[in-house]
Amino acid sequence: MSSATSAMKLALASLFVAHAQANSFGNSWSLPAPSSPNYIRVANSTLIVPDAPNPIVNELALWTGMGMSNGDLVQSVTINQPGDAEGGCGNVGSDYCVVASTLDDGASGQSIGNGHGTASPGDSVMFSYIYNEQTSNTDQYAYINGNLVSTYSSSNGAHANGFGTAEECQDGTPCGVVPQHQWTDITFVLNEPDESFADNAGGNGYSGGYMSTPDGGTTWYVSTVTIDEYDFS
Repeated sequence: MSSATSAMKLALASLFVAHAQANSFGNSWSLPAPSSPNYIRVANSTLIVPDAPNPIVNELALWTGMGMSNGDLVQSVTINQPGDAEGGCGNVGSDYCVVASTLDDGASGQSIGNGHGTASPGDSVMFSYIYNEQTSNTDQYAYINGNLVSTYSSSNGAHANGFGTAEECQDGTPCGVVPQHQWTDITFVLNEPDESFADNAGGNGYSGGYMSTPDGGTTWYVSTVTIDEYDFS
């Protein structure tokens, strides 16, 4: 196994370990943390909302997340499920519920943020994660088509140890067929420059993901990551 592949797998493990026993994961793209003591200060990403999974039989979440140094998982989520969607949106049908949240290390479950919104296929859902120097928390902001719908602040004193996209099927399977979809306008700001930050990006069932930096490794841009269709049957 190459060192790049090993690092990518460790990045995925740090993001998904809290879910792994119960839930199933599809295709993904991820980045390990920059070299310690460096960390991700800002991570922005935009999901072009796909059609609902076919059929709609279980809770399916599309998200980007950051594994934190204290074991938390910062993850704003886009959820489709039968009946009332987790996050407070009610029955969303073939749409998705958008809410900021954190899976707290050692806690009994997810902490749900303030507010929520409903996104339809074709909408743009932006997740913004920002380390707040004044509070030492990581602040989350979730937008639908530019409108702020949910916020949450968590993980006091912790720093981001990695970033990844996810397709998550609650309680294993089935979750139907999840259509191909895109994450666009992905931006990272590191605490310190790291020209090798992009070297270990990887995943499975994706295309794109080319990373560029205009300032020697502090700010990084990714135009598009396309996540392939995945069958959770």
